[in-house]
Amino acid sequence: MVVFYIVATVLSFLCLFSITFNISEAINRLTIFLETKDERDSRPFEEEDKKSNVSPIARMKNDSFMPQEVQRKIRSKLLTDRQIEVIRRLPWKKYAVTQNSDDTLDIRHILLQLDETHHGMASAKKEFGRYLVSSKNFSSKSSSVLLLNGSPGTGKTTLASSIARAMGRRHYVLNLNGLYSAAEILGSEVHFVGSQVGAITKAIMETDSFSPIIIFDEIDKCSEGKGNGNIWDALMQLFDPSQNDFRDVFLDISYDISNILFIATSNNIDNIPKPLLNRMSRITVDGYSFDEKKLILQAHIIPNLRTQYSKASPSIEITEEEIDEIIYDDTEDEGVRNISRRIENLLLDKLLEKELLGVPDNTDES
Repeated sequence: MVVFYIVATVLSFLCLFSITFNISEAINRLTIFLETKDERDSRPFEEEDKKSNVSPIARMKNDSFMPQEVQRKIRSKLLTDRQIEVIRRLPWKKYAVTQNSDDTLDIRHILLQLDETHHGMASAKKEFGRYLVSSKNFSSKSSSVLLLNGSPGTGKTTLASSIARAMGRRHYVLNLNGLYSAAEILGSEVHFVGSQVGAITKAIMETDSFSPIIIFDEIDKCSEGKGNGNIWDALMQLFDPSQNDFRDVFLDISYDISNILFIATSNNIDNIPKPLLNRMSRITVDGYSFDEKKLILQAHIIPNLRTQYSKASPSIEITEEEIDEIIYDDTEDEGVRNISRRIENLLLDKLLEKELLGVPDNTDES
């Protein structure tokens, strides 16, 4: 009988211990859950990434810099995996660090840099200087659009690229020649077959910058477009100074483009709809004088061609008389594109003559 009471007491003690242990473990688990809740909330997309197998390139560390609207859409699963991957590749983190803002522009340095890369263009450089002064001192912040207009070959596209480098900003060149669909600029609906983001979002991702310079080359050669939205209407929407929040149709989220500088180039403003033309600050790029053309050939084009054909071209001489003759023959060309081609053909003719005559190359001899 005594043994029975001892066994019963031991069993009761073990049951009580088991219950107490389970309760204690449950309390510990609850405590850990509550302590780590804040940490989990600060990483709203991490577990979602693991479950959806989002690729490493899309799992960026800048989620917390996204606007609340975008974070809510991702958490509520209103966006597809394709949309989320693109969204996470956008430079949201750059919003937190403003670089090269207009109010800190070193205008003197920028214009000196342009003088080093582009001879002449005094009028265009002065007009651009006016734009920089306006940007630096104007209180309102809105997206900017410049139009470089001039004859073919006057260096409008290279000037736009040099402006970007002088300002210390990354740039993206989009050739608009022949484009006709608004979707190519603004993106297409995600549920359409072959849908994708538009050129603006591509430019932002390519430059990985929230303040790039996007160059619309040959804006006057856009097609009118039939269906899928008129490209002129798309550009009107993009260049609207009152709309800084850009919405790519594919992503269906807002993105601030107020820090982006748009530069368009054109040969003929008559081909641009007047309402669109009125939304751009026009800068005229004049043709070059004889002396400016000659200086550009001697300082840039011929040295570049010698570098391009570096194996044999150092032994080939292009005389000053030949340069003058080529420039005189192209008096109707305000730029240097045609004379550049003629100089290159002259160099190739001299190299061909050398090959036919069997002249040995002595450029490597000491």
